[in-house]
Amino acid sequence: MAFAADSTGLKNPLKANSIQELLTAVLSYVVQIGTVVIVLMMVWTGFKFVLAKGNPTELQGARKMLLWTIIGALVILGAQVIAMGVQSTVTAISSS
Repeated sequence: MAFAADSTGLKNPLKANSIQELLTAVLSYVVQIGTVVIVLMMVWTGFKFVLAKGNPTELQGARKMLLWTIIGALVILGAQVIAMGVQSTVTAISSS
């Protein structure tokens, strides 16, 4: 009695063929989602400034929110710049 082995193998559910492609794709999604969140936070901050109506406490809260939104934007976009720099450096080193 012979058992035939199915030779289909495992299919890769990911579109990435290497860890570098996977990390690039994940970072791309994080930046896309982060950009949407940044825009929404900027709009919300604008509403907070308008609704403060000159109240110093509310204005201080809106300023703090604006500061943290800008810091978050710099972190998210800075992560992409750093990743691109590391990727190009690794590619240059491995090709030489």
